[in-house]
Amino acid sequence: MNHDADHAEIRRLAYQIWLKEGQPDGRDREHWAAAKAAWAMQRHGLHAVSEQQAGADPETPIRKPRTKKS
Repeated sequence: MNHDADHAEIRRLAYQIWLKEGQPDGRDREHWAAAKAAWAMQRHGLHAVSEQQAGADPETPIRKPRTKKS
């Protein structure tokens, strides 16, 4: 991809984020940074971390789901 195409894709992602968040004023830099991070992850084949995973306490152990006893 060239610079212009990269910029256009980041702009498209930032616009989607802005729409998803209800079109708030004054958060353009935040949306741009989030879009740029999402674009970089897509470009490098990484998957975005869900909001739930991102906010999880790293000290809390992850437990296996319980199985039903027959």
